[in-house]
Amino acid sequence: MTKKVLFYEDKFPISINLVETEEIYTDWHKELKILYFLKGNTLVDLNKQKIICENDDFVLINSYELSNVQTQPLEKSLILEFLIDGNFINRLYPNFSFMQFSCNSKNENISYNKFENIRYILYKFIKFSLEINYYWLIRFCL
Repeated sequence: MTKKVLFYEDKFPISINLVETEEIYTDWHKELKILYFLKGNTLVDLNKQKIICENDDFVLINSYELSNVQTQPLEKSLILEFLIDGNFINRLYPNFSFMQFSCNSKNENISYNKFENIRYILYKFIKFSLEINYYWLIRFCL
C-alpha cells in the first residue's frame, strides 16, 4: 500500500491522502474518515457490514471505528482518503463525539441526489487541494 499526502495544513481540520493498494489493510483512526473510490473494486468491511465499492462510491467511517479494506485479487484500487478532525467539529457541535453515522453511496434507501451533493463537496475539496499544491509548486520552483 502506498499513501501520498495530497493536502495537509497544520491548522486546517481536513487532510486528503491518495491511497493505492492491492492488498488487505485494517485501519483504526481517531478522525472521521471518508473513503472515495477512484479505481478498482474494493470490499469494505465495516461493523460486520460488507460493502462492495466501485468507481465514484464513497463510505464514511466514524472515529475510532475499525475498518477492513480489501481489493479484488490482482487488481489495484485507487482511493482518496479524507480525514476530518473530530476535535474541530466538536467545537462547532459539542455532542459530535457521541454521534455515529452510517453513510455509504451503496445505501439504496437514500436518494441518489443526496449522494451527488456529497460527491460535489468531495470534488470541491479535491479541487481546492490541487490548487493549493499547484500554488506551492509554482511558488517554490520558480
